[in-house]
Amino acid sequence: SDRFKDRPNVIIRRHDLTESIEPLRSYRFDSAVSVNVFEHIADDERALKAVHALLEPGGTFTLLVPSHPALLGAFDRDIGHHRRYTKGELRRKLEASGFTVERIRRSNPVGALGWLVNVRLLGLRRLRGTGLFDRLVP
Repeated sequence: SDRFKDRPNVIIRRHDLTESIEPLRSYRFDSAVSVNVFEHIADDERALKAVHALLEPGGTFTLLVPSHPALLGAFDRDIGHHRRYTKGELRRKLEASGFTVERIRRSNPVGALGWLVNVRLLGLRRLRGTGLFDRLVP
């Protein structure tokens, strides 16, 4: 968040979206971005509804979540994942929360293959390089 401290048009707040969103209602959000967060939220549908309720009409929500539920394993659970999403499940949850879905696409097929081999087949519970990802993605 320090990267954005000098930008008056960027607001970064830490808030549990499964709790009351009233403290956030004074802000006007025209967009929201979530990178690898919703898989960690037990009640992801409630959190999605909160994001929708906080966005201005016509606002946009960009969401990155892990896919391929068959890849869910011990490593996922160790890092707090409740789930991995199918495209259909994600679409249903977004639409049930009030969003109009423009596009859902998968990315990083090489990463999925690496996850399959390292986590599901070899049973690794730690992966090299995840710290680098966490440092690069704000």
